[in-house]
Amino acid sequence: MTWQAWATAAIAIGAMAVFASEKVRADLVALMVLAALAVLRIIDVNEALAGFSNEATVTVAAMFVLSLGIARSGALDPLMLLLARIRRPWLLSLALMLVIAPIGAFVKNTALVATFLPLALRVCARTRTSPARVLMPMAFAAQMGGVCTLLGTSSNLLADALARGHGLPGFGVFEFAPLGAVLAVAGIVYMMLVGRWLLPKSAAVDKAGGGTSAGTASAVHPAYGDSALGGHDDGPHTPRHALIAVAILAAVVLVSGLRWLPIPLAAVCGAIAMGLAGVFTRHDVYADIDWKIIIMLGAILPLGIAIEKTGLADVVVHGGIHLIGNHGPFAALLLVYALTALLTELMGHNPSVVLMTGIAVSVARALHMDPTAYIVCVAFAAATSFATPVGYPTNTMVYYAGNYRFTDFMKVGIPLIALFCVLSMLLIPHWWPLTAN
Repeated sequence: MTWQAWATAAIAIGAMAVFASEKVRADLVALMVLAALAVLRIIDVNEALAGFSNEATVTVAAMFVLSLGIARSGALDPLMLLLARIRRPWLLSLALMLVIAPIGAFVKNTALVATFLPLALRVCARTRTSPARVLMPMAFAAQMGGVCTLLGTSSNLLADALARGHGLPGFGVFEFAPLGAVLAVAGIVYMMLVGRWLLPKSAAVDKAGGGTSAGTASAVHPAYGDSALGGHDDGPHTPRHALIAVAILAAVVLVSGLRWLPIPLAAVCGAIAMGLAGVFTRHDVYADIDWKIIIMLGAILPLGIAIEKTGLADVVVHGGIHLIGNHGPFAALLLVYALTALLTELMGHNPSVVLMTGIAVSVARALHMDPTAYIVCVAFAAATSFATPVGYPTNTMVYYAGNYRFTDFMKVGIPLIALFCVLSMLLIPHWWPLTAN
């Protein structure tokens, strides 16, 4: 390997270690990676800044605005009032999953969990139920729904953008829906029949010593806006604004789904329409966008460019093919899924997509297979992170609010990941054939 390839490998491994340690903010780690690659001249200035103009970065920012509009307009209030009447913990868990999974396909899942979390905590307090029995299923359902469309999670948008960067046609808004729906149903069934028995029976007092509350949740994750928390809310909360917000989001989905407009442009137009319609009031919408995620996306994308440019991807691919031996393309698909899932639990879903998409494409082409199936494998493995509280933001949010232990996620999440892996291996080749046309 060249010195640039060695340097890129060292930077990537170092970033993985720092991501996993949680001692440095994710966006700062990504900026450190970007700076190191640029200072060493492994990538040029245009390549270093390309991530901030990438369509995935722009779309995620616009989707934050659309999600905020849905939450602040009161469009979800009828569902929340209905859920507030439930008194049995198992029924509340089931109802939350059945409500959140479909909505999560179109609303940013972190904003969705932030909206429903205080409601879940209030119902748990009223019924004297441990929040640990309810919050993890809710967070998992948001991920299950998010993977069903390109709009539900930023990692799907990243996978689509990176696929197009490799000369592939990319994915439609609902292309992931058939597999995503199967996994969501299987996941909900698992949580009700198996997962809920693995959840902790009770939760101790809050990690900071003050008891479980919506306020605790807001203190540990910036996705909680004022409208999440039973606290101050600037949203208009009128039926008119709720209908407008839902109509605009539906229009964005329709226009992008029919490919009348590219997804980034449709999402930006939808955000503008919500602003002009008065869905947002005096509260500054920019204050509620999680800019850490936007910065991290823009800064981490050049790492994928460096991995390809230096030939590091080819080295990893050849090593992977040697490991697979003569077991063929199906074994390669399984290896890509397993490695992506592992990296996601260690460093988060977006960085793992950046690292693995180029490798997945190279593996497919080395085996003379269609890369599309392998990118789908990366997208699903990254967007369904259940084994640690650091693999996905929704996990982190409920980790503190539910007073979970790290091992609680492992007990419930590892079997669920294994279930999703088995189903994905069986169904991905069915909808995205491995052999190139």
